[in-house]
This record gives sequence, structure tokens and C-alpha cells, in this order.
Amino acid sequence: SGRFSTQPHHMPESHRRHSEWSPHRFLSWARKIGPATHTVVRHQLENRPHPEHGYRACLGILHQVRHYGNERLERACVQAVKIGSPTYKSIASILKKGLDRH
Repeated sequence: SGRFSTQPHHMPESHRRHSEWSPHRFLSWARKIGPATHTVVRHQLENRPHPEHGYRACLGILHQVRHYGNERLERACVQAVKIGSPTYKSIASILKKGLDRH
């Protein structure tokens, strides 16, 4: 039908895995890291036809903490917001290239 479904039994398996997540949960996690991270995650959730479409990006962004820690992720998010590109791709690139350290 080409329509989006938010009912778990209508979703592909990959989407069902994210059904335990919610915008509130992502925003709460991001807020603990810092205000710029919160801004980026909010952007991911608000600029999609449905917030669920931003879940993978949010997870990707927030999981950068595993490799880089809260402080570096927050600085990378500050940079991403500053350049007008609050995306997973930009944040991952900033971290990988060490641009958050300048």
C-alpha cells in the first residue's frame, strides 16, 4: 500500500528490533551526553515523516560514545550543528578525522 506502519507485526524485522525505543528515550540519553547531542538527536527525530525513521541514525550517533566517549561526541555534535549538518555521517566523519579536537 506504500503507507508507513507503526504496528510491530506490520514492520520488517529490522524495524521491530527498534520498537523498544521511543523519541523520549533517545532524547533522554542524548540529554545526558550534552545539549548539542540532544539537539542533533532531536533533529533526527523531528525531520522525518515519522520519528521511527530516525531511530537508526540516533542509535548510530549515540553509539559513537562507545568509541569516543561523551565529551568527544558532544564536541562533534557542536561542530555538526555549527556547520549545519547534524547527521550521523557528519558526526562520524568529525570524530574519525579528529576535527572535534580543534
